[in-house]
Amino acid sequence: MSTAHVHPVAPPSPGLPPEQRRAWDGTLPLELAGGDYLYFPGDPPRSVFLVRSGTVRIGRLLDAGSERTLDLAGPGDLVGEGAVLGEGQRQGFAQAVGPARVSPLPAPVLEAALRRNPDLAAAVARLVAERARRLEARLVESAFADCRRRLASVLLDVAGRFGADEEPGRRVTVRLTHEELARLIGAVRETVTPLLGELRRERLIDYDRRSLRLLDLAGLRRIAAGG
Repeated sequence: MSTAHVHPVAPPSPGLPPEQRRAWDGTLPLELAGGDYLYFPGDPPRSVFLVRSGTVRIGRLLDAGSERTLDLAGPGDLVGEGAVLGEGQRQGFAQAVGPARVSPLPAPVLEAALRRNPDLAAAVARLVAERARRLEARLVESAFADCRRRLASVLLDVAGRFGADEEPGRRVTVRLTHEELARLIGAVRETVTPLLGELRRERLIDYDRRSLRLLDLAGLRRIAAGG
């Protein structure tokens, strides 16, 4: 296996700035339960969604019928932005991880707003670029890093974007099952569960059915970097 250096994903800024979310004001929010889908592969890309609360996972269906989670979107993030980027039909799916509230904005309305408001256009471009960087980092990790390294990197990324400081370390505020973590790193639950157990025995993390805490961020960063 190559020893190419893989860096943990750096946490980005938290979604669209509040003043740029006004384009979605006045739209009727959708209330989603955990497991509800916003769209499926092949659907026409009619709207771009702003996540108001909760978490939405963005993924693809694989040939074998399994799923791969490409990214997670939290409050202030956009989902389905391909609708204004020339996407002819949805290539993947978007599904609420738990209870979530999202605001849909028809693609033509957002396109007009982007032309009128350069600050909004810049903010949307930044979000798209941040997501592309995360996907590129995971692609590199899939090629060069083993599952333990990929898991450490994803834990750091998720805790950075969906976490709160807690002594010691950081608590993940979105509830992710072992299966969902496996989908994020391109593995199976039967691989991820023992790896989580290893990290807990090494006092790098702790978890139960309701929470996941990263206890030693520096140690997880060493693992993610191949140390």
